[in-house]
Amino acid sequence: MIDRNIPCSAISPSPNDAARYQRPRGTFTGVRFTVGLPFLENHSDPTAAPTPLNMTSMFWTWQYGYRFFTLDVTVTPKPDETARPHGFPVHLGSTGCESVSATEAPRKECSAPNLVTVTLPNFDPSQQTVKLDIRQILATSDVSTNQPKTAPGCMSDPDDQDCKGIFQAFGLPFGSETSPPAQSVFRGR
Repeated sequence: MIDRNIPCSAISPSPNDAARYQRPRGTFTGVRFTVGLPFLENHSDPTAAPTPLNMTSMFWTWQYGYRFFTLDVTVTPKPDETARPHGFPVHLGSTGCESVSATEAPRKECSAPNLVTVTLPNFDPSQQTVKLDIRQILATSDVSTNQPKTAPGCMSDPDDQDCKGIFQAFGLPFGSETSPPAQSVFRGR
C-alpha cells in the first residue's frame, strides 16, 4: 500500500505499490487481469486473511467486503473561488450485497460485483508495463460538486451520478446500463 496521506511526489516505493508476476515461458499475445476479488475472498474475515487482504483499511465494514480500488483526491479551489478544499474519494467495490447485518458476510452474489476485467491485446510483457491513467478515472467527473444526499465522491453507489463517469472509465455498467463502454483506465506502455 502507498501512504495516501503524503504528496505523490514524496512517495517512495513500498512492497505493495506494484503487482509483480513471474510469467511462464512461451509467446504471449496479450494480458488479462481482474481488479477485484472472487465472492468468497471478498467477503471473508480480513483479520484472518493473508497479506495483503489483512489490511483492514481496504475493507468496507458496511458492505462486509473489500474496496478493490481507492483514489482519495483533495480538491483545492482556484484562488478566486470562495469554496474550501474538500475531498473527493473514489472507492470501487461490490455493492448491493445483502446479509443479515453489516457485520455478516452475504450468502449470495452481490447485485453489483463491480469487478473490472482488463484485457490488453498485443501486450508484450518483455517490452511493456501496465499503466494506470488516473486522469481517465476523473476525466468526466466534476469533483468540485457532490450529488446531494450521497456520500462524498464515488462509493460505488449505482444511484450516485458522481460515479457515472468513473464507472464508464473502468468499463463497468452504471445504474441500469447493460453495455458499458470499453475501459480506458489501463493501457500497455
